[in-house]
Amino acid sequence: MTNKAAPFIGVFDLFRVGVGPSSSHTVGPMIAASRFIAEMPTPAHCRSIQVELFGSLALTGMGHGTDSTIILGLLGEAPATVDPDLATTLVRRVREEKVLRFASCHEVSFDPSCDVLFLMDETLPRHPNAMRFTAAYEKAKFSRVYYSVGGGFVETNEEPTDGGLLDGSTPLASTTLATSSLPFAFETSSLTVS
Repeated sequence: MTNKAAPFIGVFDLFRVGVGPSSSHTVGPMIAASRFIAEMPTPAHCRSIQVELFGSLALTGMGHGTDSTIILGLLGEAPATVDPDLATTLVRRVREEKVLRFASCHEVSFDPSCDVLFLMDETLPRHPNAMRFTAAYEKAKFSRVYYSVGGGFVETNEEPTDGGLLDGSTPLASTTLATSSLPFAFETSSLTVS
């Protein structure tokens, strides 16, 4: 029997700074969206993106602002560093213009009213908070499924469910964020984005 050391999870991993009201429905989906953008092959050639929400995310996501935090994640925002004064403006701009602008200045067709699908009658077997992101290219598609498993932690089908930090992040306890001041003052642990 091999003794494998468990990953260190600090207080900033358990109690994350981020948008609310539910880390499973806001922080996790935002992290999943930004991971998807980072994992996409050649984002500059992407023509459109579609997001499918399953299970609990589909049933309560609209009320929890899951769609808004996914938009922020697709724009490259992160839960701990998104400017709360700018978040609503960013989401509103995407809803009005029906386009995502990546850091490379590339624009991708994205109409949240059509491209974020709340599949209320469908679940995926691994976890009730499932979402599938699909990027369409001229002759191909790139798709990835993520699960928001609680506390802002995110897993994929390719990752083991061993309770580690499976959202692709480094534990905050080991980063400068934990030892420095946060970029924005806050009085509560949640921010609602409409």
